[in-house]
Amino acid sequence: MGAAALLVVSPTDDVSAPVAALKDEDGEISIASAMIRRTAGDMLRIAAKQMPIHGRLISMTCERKPYTCKPRFEDEEDYIETSPARSGLVLSMGVEQDEDNDGARLGSFLAATYGSVLPTRMSLPLAAPLDGNQACIDATEDTSTHSEFSGKVVLLPTGEAGQCSEFEKVSNAQRRDASVVLLLQQDNATVMTHPGVEVSWHAYNITIPVLAVTSNTGANLATLKSEQGEAASLSFAVSNGIADAWELVMKHSQRSAWPKRLKRCSKTLAKLLAQIRGLGADDEMEAALQNVFINVVGGSLQEWEKIAHPDEDTEDAHKVPEDSSSEKIIQSMKKSQARDEL
Repeated sequence: MGAAALLVVSPTDDVSAPVAALKDEDGEISIASAMIRRTAGDMLRIAAKQMPIHGRLISMTCERKPYTCKPRFEDEEDYIETSPARSGLVLSMGVEQDEDNDGARLGSFLAATYGSVLPTRMSLPLAAPLDGNQACIDATEDTSTHSEFSGKVVLLPTGEAGQCSEFEKVSNAQRRDASVVLLLQQDNATVMTHPGVEVSWHAYNITIPVLAVTSNTGANLATLKSEQGEAASLSFAVSNGIADAWELVMKHSQRSAWPKRLKRCSKTLAKLLAQIRGLGADDEMEAALQNVFINVVGGSLQEWEKIAHPDEDTEDAHKVPEDSSSEKIIQSMKKSQARDEL
């Protein structure tokens, strides 16, 4: 058959090393082989139906105390770090868009720490947004609405809105045959974070992508659906620099991350703004940083405006030279953007 590698899907979520018996006693298996858990096999089958999947089989070396596993080579570690789609853009592919057009930007997303491979370069229809109560309806009992969500992008409220957990809402959306779940963050959220579960195996059965979006992005999606109806559709573009930028904002969301003297915080703010803008920050991210600077650090709106939107005469005064740390971030962004998206 000329296969390059073999993936054996376990009948359960337990795995072991595959064992093969060859008819030819002198024969050797010359291709890599590995076993994956049942739910991972389900996820790959679903993703492979939508798009070609490319990847690598990477051997890991594990230590018992402490129990950690890592790749053997640096280039493999770089691949693992940069290949997952951690963040990106939400794009409108409405009635006026053509196949050669990337679409209008509606906002950005952060990918969950669980779920499937994100489909890119393809258009997916947008379903009507669900509130907390609707998202909590048991999909096994409510079969009449499956056609409203089958193969579509579904927008759900994050957190405990409704009578069930966030994870139950995601599970219900998958049972309704949704293709992608967008978790809408609450209006009062200071920063956006990756959705996750306390124990990783709890989410093994989630075989669709799960993404977090801000309330502003959610409002744009609701407007799109209201204006275009059934013609409303979305696509997603990977840009891992957005995740790096949100991590910087998160890191500086505590007062202890800033200089003790308020006067010195302006220089830190200028440096931080330059970094997140270089990583692809949008207005929502800058608004989050503004909120941190004023409400956590104790800075003034006047000082924020002076640094964030300097006049032409003062722009050079606030320009921060790139140091080794900012250069490292930009290099990481370029590496992320050059990744194989699938």
